[in-house]
Amino acid sequence: MGTGPVIASVFPSSGRAGEAYPIQVTVEGTGFEEEGNIVTFGGIPVEDLEASDGGTRIRFWVPKEFPSKGEAPPQIIEPGEYSIIVTTKAGTSEPVAFTLTRGTE
Repeated sequence: MGTGPVIASVFPSSGRAGEAYPIQVTVEGTGFEEEGNIVTFGGIPVEDLEASDGGTRIRFWVPKEFPSKGEAPPQIIEPGEYSIIVTTKAGTSEPVAFTLTRGTE
């Protein structure tokens, strides 16, 4: 039985909040599956992601809003610090911090 996923680094480790600033993040580490990885950003799952480079690298787009629940509209993700976690069939990584900064200068 292998060990669960381990995040070594995320790049970039910060980016601007807001719809106008798409952010693609690369998560590097070990123990990722070839496919079916789940990256959780601030509690929002980004599902069914593939890992490249022998299961050591996952790329995903940072969600820009929390999904709507019931009749409430989606909530924009505000600037602040959020955790990134990788989940595979073998387990869940320790969280790594990602910072969203204000979109305007």
